[in-house]
Amino acid sequence: MMKKFFLVLSTLMFMCSACFAESMSEKVAQATFSGEVKKVAILMDAPVTYADNERIREMVPQKASEIFKKPKFEILSFEESQMMKKIYREENNMITIDYATSITPLKMADVKALGENLGADYVLLLNVTNSAPRVGAGLFSVSFKTTITCDARLMDVNAGKYIMMKQTVKDGKSTAVLAGIPSFDKAYQEALEKSLTELQINTANL
Repeated sequence: MMKKFFLVLSTLMFMCSACFAESMSEKVAQATFSGEVKKVAILMDAPVTYADNERIREMVPQKASEIFKKPKFEILSFEESQMMKKIYREENNMITIDYATSITPLKMADVKALGENLGADYVLLLNVTNSAPRVGAGLFSVSFKTTITCDARLMDVNAGKYIMMKQTVKDGKSTAVLAGIPSFDKAYQEALEKSLTELQINTANL
């Protein structure tokens, strides 16, 4: 029993020291950084049911912060950027109904204009679409499956051009046993999380 206690305690102490070291390294980096801070806006087009999902709205900025690290980059408010995108579509008479497949796609000129309105140096545009849910049944279980396609594009606002483009296609699944009901939201979230995990951008030359 005591061995387990000391093992847990030592693990916790190691985790705390690692977190402290990471925090200190970030503070040192911020204190020694003397270059120009680049501002990054994140825009996402997705079915509104999922675009407004709280967990998904947390996942996207979190992933962006892992790619565009401080102190070199500052990520603008995701909520404000999404609202600016909505207003831009309304002001330019673009279709803005509930599903991303029916929303007027943003052209490069639109993304550049949004970036300028937000005061961003770069805009990361994520366009997420999904297949219809597929139902699978086992002896004592029911599952929902979906496939999502995530198109990621990074624009240099000053140049008005995309400097990175990547597409990922991933499956998500939610399973319930006996009398339970699977969640399509969870299947979608799992697929999106897989896509974001694969999203890598080399920011060394930005």
